[in-house]
Amino acid sequence: MNLELIKKILQIPDNCSINDIVNEIIIYLRKSRKDMDYYKDEPIEMTLKRHEKELQEWSINTFGIKIPEKNIYREVVSGDTIEDRPKMQEVLTKIESDDIKAVLCVEIERLARGNSIDQGIIAQTFKYSNTKIITPYKVYDLDNEDDLSYFEDGLYQSRKYLLYTKRILKRGRIRSVKEGKYINSKEPYGYKKKKLENDKGFTLEINEEEAKIVNLIADLFAYGINTTYKVKKGDTIGSIAKIYSMEKSELISCNIDSKFNNNDVIVIKTDMGTSAIANYLNYLEIKPKINKLWTPSMIRTILSSPSIYGYVTWGKRQTVNIMKNGELVKTRPKSDNYIKVKGKFKAILDEDDERTKIILAKRDNLRVNRTPDSFELQNPLASLIVCPICNKNMIRRPYSNRSHVDTLYCKTPRCKTVGSNLQLVEERLLTSLKDVLKEYENYINNYNQEYKKEINKNNNLISIIDFELKKANNKLERCYDLLEDGTYTKDIFNTRIDKLKIEINNLENRKKEISNIDMIKKYEERKKAIPLLELAIDSYNKCDTIKQKNELLHSIIDKVIYEKTKGGRGYEDNFVLKITLKI
Repeated sequence: MNLELIKKILQIPDNCSINDIVNEIIIYLRKSRKDMDYYKDEPIEMTLKRHEKELQEWSINTFGIKIPEKNIYREVVSGDTIEDRPKMQEVLTKIESDDIKAVLCVEIERLARGNSIDQGIIAQTFKYSNTKIITPYKVYDLDNEDDLSYFEDGLYQSRKYLLYTKRILKRGRIRSVKEGKYINSKEPYGYKKKKLENDKGFTLEINEEEAKIVNLIADLFAYGINTTYKVKKGDTIGSIAKIYSMEKSELISCNIDSKFNNNDVIVIKTDMGTSAIANYLNYLEIKPKINKLWTPSMIRTILSSPSIYGYVTWGKRQTVNIMKNGELVKTRPKSDNYIKVKGKFKAILDEDDERTKIILAKRDNLRVNRTPDSFELQNPLASLIVCPICNKNMIRRPYSNRSHVDTLYCKTPRCKTVGSNLQLVEERLLTSLKDVLKEYENYINNYNQEYKKEINKNNNLISIIDFELKKANNKLERCYDLLEDGTYTKDIFNTRIDKLKIEINNLENRKKEISNIDMIKKYEERKKAIPLLELAIDSYNKCDTIKQKNELLHSIIDKVIYEKTKGGRGYEDNFVLKITLKI
């Protein structure tokens, strides 16, 4: 397949340079299960490198140069649908423009092995954008009926092969689980993966350092913690109980006499839940495996893991597709019908141990978010306000004492983001929305003037970029002169040329971005947003329930970044809200 033939197929003019041609071609790489047939021990990265090398060799043989890095899309997921493949989504968006003439891949099966709907979307996108599909052996033009038929047949056969492979793999996994082998990719906390001797597959062996922490967590959850308290003059059962956030009856159950003398030392046993255990581990500066701090969910995951009791499971949470509001939604419901067998490894917690029995008896208490159907939402900003440090939704902290107001805070332990009065944040958000509305209205009313300002600004930037491009191209010409007179060696020349080409490419892309600013689109978007903002602001205080307020805010707001690092008196309203709108 020579250059002239490729140019003819891609309908590229004769005066088009090689650099321009390769900039109009995308490489798409994806790891497929099919590789496992021939490269069983090869890691994903190695497979992608092997495929990339093959495609770049084709490019060098055809054009004399490689496809640039910015035009290479690598997919390391094995999802069946377009929704599961973000890089494929980027490729489909890219080829909708006129800038891309073809997509280069090792075989057409790399593009789609999902259901017929996804295959149809991919085929239509390539067909109606007039984008060709290039493999090292053939170029597919989907405007050609024979190529389209061959393409669709290839995807259909690929789908059949995928379903067959998944069925075989699933059968193998179930067989391995029933034999007590460990098949998950990541080892559970407290263990290391170990290759079985004289057998296929993996098992687990205890990680002694992590196992000590698992045992500590188990002790704290089962037995709580004992603390000593030195009685002071005037102390009563009630005052001491208040210090430890306990009821009087709980304190007396610790075998503490209601009559004690000054300077008596009493031992108080305190039960510990998952939150208290997480905070205690953080206080001891014991680090988890990946995160910086322990959280209650990590403690629940460890105590609920079948592995620490010596079991392996399969099918406890399987992905199930359901139709909801006309859309396909993936769910992972818990199943009572799953495989659970003794693993080929030693348990950290013995099932017959008293401590383990206490933990298993408390298993139901490990579940969270057991919200009753009668629950009414109390936070109008629920799932809207985001902490900028840990990128988690901030939550409402209610107080039973009516003298205290509800607080909006970040639940991550030791997070430096300082909480604020929930009502104050709510009021500031509404004020900010009003400011956005005024800004949009001002933009629409002064559109012609704003348009001229934007155009003048863009023209100035383009002039600056053109000047920089001229300088970079002059440097490029100078490099050739320096090579010819022997000042530059070949290595120095190549290094310098590569840097200058990157610089020129970045400047050209920047110029293109500025030139393609769509003022009309910006105008239309803001014009459309104004009535929606007005409706939301006017309707907010007329809502009957907090849930309605929350839904109203969600209809116009994507998220709100909340920034506050100083607290205390005088800093109550010292926070910043950065709003991202949906409209």
